[in-house]
Amino acid sequence: MQKILAVIFILAIGTLFSCSSIMSGANSKKKEQLFQEGLTAYRSGNYSSAKSHLENALRIDSTYIEAYLLLSDVAAELQDDDLRLKTLEKSIELEPVKYKMAHKYLSDIYVQRGQFSTAATHLTKYLNGYRGTDSLQLHYKLQQIEKSKLLIDNELKNTDIEVFGTTINTENDEYWPFPSADDSTIYFTRLLQADGGQPFERLFYSKRTENGWQTAQQLSIGDVQEVNEGTISMTANENLLFFTACGRSDGFGSCDIFYMIKNKDQWIGPVNAGKNVNTALWDAQPSVSATGDLLFWTSNRGGTIGKQDLWYCTIKRNKAGYPEFGEALNAGTGVNTTENDFSPFIHADKQTLYFASSGHYGMGKNDLFVSSLDSGQWGRARNIGYPINSIHDEDGLVVSPTAHLALFSSNRTTSVRQSKDLYHFNIPSDAKPNTMGYLKGYVFNSVTQKKINAQVELSKLTTTEKQVIECDKEKGYLTVIEAGHTYALNATLPGFLFYSRHFDYNNPETFSNATIENIYLEPIKLDATVILNNIFFEFDSYEINPKSETELMKVVEFMTLNPSVKIEVSGHTDTVGNEQYNLQLSEKRAKSIALYLSKHIETSRIEHVGYGAQKPVANNDTEEGRSKNRRSELKIIAY
Repeated sequence: MQKILAVIFILAIGTLFSCSSIMSGANSKKKEQLFQEGLTAYRSGNYSSAKSHLENALRIDSTYIEAYLLLSDVAAELQDDDLRLKTLEKSIELEPVKYKMAHKYLSDIYVQRGQFSTAATHLTKYLNGYRGTDSLQLHYKLQQIEKSKLLIDNELKNTDIEVFGTTINTENDEYWPFPSADDSTIYFTRLLQADGGQPFERLFYSKRTENGWQTAQQLSIGDVQEVNEGTISMTANENLLFFTACGRSDGFGSCDIFYMIKNKDQWIGPVNAGKNVNTALWDAQPSVSATGDLLFWTSNRGGTIGKQDLWYCTIKRNKAGYPEFGEALNAGTGVNTTENDFSPFIHADKQTLYFASSGHYGMGKNDLFVSSLDSGQWGRARNIGYPINSIHDEDGLVVSPTAHLALFSSNRTTSVRQSKDLYHFNIPSDAKPNTMGYLKGYVFNSVTQKKINAQVELSKLTTTEKQVIECDKEKGYLTVIEAGHTYALNATLPGFLFYSRHFDYNNPETFSNATIENIYLEPIKLDATVILNNIFFEFDSYEINPKSETELMKVVEFMTLNPSVKIEVSGHTDTVGNEQYNLQLSEKRAKSIALYLSKHIETSRIEHVGYGAQKPVANNDTEEGRSKNRRSELKIIAY
């Protein structure tokens, strides 16, 4: 605790505790005696007694400035900001020039209270004519206070910040939330109190039903409960999971990042993420991208700009399905400062990074920030704004793919018994991620109508990006989608025809945040057909569009999985134009497909034919119907 008395008295009135100095100008021996008794009590650490003596002295002489100064120091030790503020203000009133240092301390108090205009006024008065060695630092602090004032002046509207109820929040601390991709589940860390021992962290989750969020249950990770386990993060399909564990025997440092992978219904792990991610120091707070190809975390490793920095690396899967981590990269000066930058969350769009920081300008303690990816670099952090950020600590900001669920943790005044609790709110427009959503459903046997396990693949048709998802018959499949793209959805399983569907999400205005697509796989049999929905031709041409390659390779994969199958590839048109021309065009398109497949599959297994407009599947009187009739098909001719 800073000693105002020790600083101000020595500089301002010479030998601080000289009896003759204290007595100078005194109105009575009684106030002098009370001051001495207060000073003795202060020196011995009996601050309550010191406060009583000094207040009695001031009742005798309300202009006794030495008593005010000592009482402000006592108030600091008692953590009584109201009393400290009152005594400092009175000291300035009595001696505005002599005790200028009080302006600096008053500024600190008003910052802690969120009264930034008053704080700026006091610090400005202190800095007027000041030439100390910390002058630049204090001017920078004044700039930060002015920015904090601006946040309040530009208060966000319609944020609707709400604290979660007691099914999630308790008298313990709850923090580091994580939402499932479909907004149905919240995972978080809770600090539990051991009987007579040290507090320890555990993972919990709560599911949302029609009746609201259910009572949180503990989530067990692995067979061994270590000293601390927290900060969970998962891919959208929930088949790759990361968390922090401290004190494990297989750790590199005090806290390390571990992962688990799901193989069918079984979790494998925990596995240490390895030397590219973990060091002999502190590595924690992982955030994996929804598609599982990026990992962010917090570390104080070598190369860190400040006390704690945000780091990231790429992830690739090896043939066995285990993640392999690329080189750790610092997220850069756009997000990292010389202070603490932590609790990263990479949104499903992989373009928006949320985090907490004590180094960027904010409301006083840890604030929430957002950074956007620009030309491969993370841009300058932007404060989320007031009142999401407060004069208290905020961290753990996460936003679900749909942006319908935005969460953070805080110890603000609405928390349960002032503990750290979880909150939800409406994300401000300038902090929103790209328009995202999710695609989910089950895979069925079309004959038995029973749910089955299968592999689902979602690919962006304009890029090489794809997601391979193991669909569990009990939980189904779940993945993320982004507006502005066209996707191919395929499903494969030996003994079944493969499934082909495409989704055009290029119009953000008609984009749906939630798409339910149940997949029905048809068992292989003679004359069974499947429409090749993701094979495209240029207008009036039989040249295959490059974005068709994903679908063509799925056909190759299907025939490789089922080596006894022979197929007929057929082309079809609508009724617009010359009948003979349409027939020839459909035959040429079927041949183009067959030629492509023959590069990978024996030509004896592939036949092709053009039917023109002879076999419509819809009415040719509407454009919608005609578009369905312009198609390519695959038919089983031998099995």
